Amino acid sequence: MAIYARQPDGTYKKVALLSYHLTDEILIADDSEVEVTSGAFTKLKEFTIFFDADTLRIYWEMKGADIYTEACAKIYKNDEPVTDYYSLISSDYRPYKVDVSADWKAGDKVQLYGRTSGGSSYFRNFRILGSFFASR
Repeated sequence: MAIYARQPDGTYKKVALLSYHLTDEILIADDSEVEVTSGAFTKLKEFTIFFDADTLRIYWEMKGADIYTEACAKIYKNDEPVTDYYSLISSDYRPYKVDVSADWKAGDKVQLYGRTSGGSSYFRNFRILGSFFASR
């Protein structure tokens, strides 16, 4: 794996050789809460990653406004879905942690899309998890 630095012209240059490992350490986080009122999948949060990885560990939490509202989420890569959807009917936040294999490259966008089945659904704590170790 390589670590890239964004250059002034918008390209990425390899700056180090490290290997990404799936762990539960937080690498990138957006913990703010987002409310969704649409029944169509809508982009809620997005990160641009700065490293290559075959698989990323992605975490988020979601809930419905009440016990009758379904919250649904999907993970996208560069505006294309790379997972099936995850859903729940609960008024309490529930955590999701999934390992998503999608041949990730530096500059790719990791996106959380969500929808609701009526009323409102809420999403928070969108994170990329993992650790870097020096390659030998």
